[in-house]
Amino acid sequence: MPRVTLPSLSINLGGLDSRNLSNDLNDQVNAAVESAVQDVFTQLSSYIASLFSGRRPRTPSVPDVPTAPTEPTTMSDLLASLVNENVQVTTPFNTLTGTVIAVEDDYIALVGTDGEVFLVVIDNIQAVSEL
Repeated sequence: MPRVTLPSLSINLGGLDSRNLSNDLNDQVNAAVESAVQDVFTQLSSYIASLFSGRRPRTPSVPDVPTAPTEPTTMSDLLASLVNENVQVTTPFNTLTGTVIAVEDDYIALVGTDGEVFLVVIDNIQAVSEL
């Protein structure tokens, strides 16, 4: 642990007036103490700054605040929220029932009730219903 060095306290007794000795001594002591305290604060500030040089100070962790659920805005978002769920997917060609196992950029993978895997182009999906 670093040490804080206090400056020496020196008082000039040569120019003291005996009539105001108490006030003169008091003024000199106050000035010397004020200077010493300022030096201590400067040393502490430098030490604290050196502790954090090159890195950001730690901020206290704040507990996560629950956010309101957001509604999916695209078909891909909706399908991604239904991974591992049983769904019914309607396309212009047929209606498929099964579990969504993957959502990719342009298609989904759906495992039917009989174990058959269907790859369905997302742009062809007209409706999705969770079962």
